[in-house]
Amino acid sequence: MGSLSVRISEDLERKLKKYSKDFEIPKSYIVRKAIEKYIDNLASNKDIIKVVNSIEEDEPLEDEVKAIKNFKKRKERNSAKFLSQERVKKILND
Repeated sequence: MGSLSVRISEDLERKLKKYSKDFEIPKSYIVRKAIEKYIDNLASNKDIIKVVNSIEEDEPLEDEVKAIKNFKKRKERNSAKFLSQERVKKILND
């Protein structure tokens, strides 16, 4: 595991110490989890930006097009068939 040294504001240091003490969690664990969460959010934001850019450029992404087509196929396959009242009467009378 790597290590990192960072300078933080006194206010942030105070909050970190309080949280660490209140919940009996090491400061290093809190900071590590915060960085992991931040990096994960950056990755998902990158995906969102990629989709938005493709929409703005009118260039649909392959994965999104496939997902839409698959959804449409599933919807067509599972769509309910409704009969008109006249059709039901005709079927029941036959």
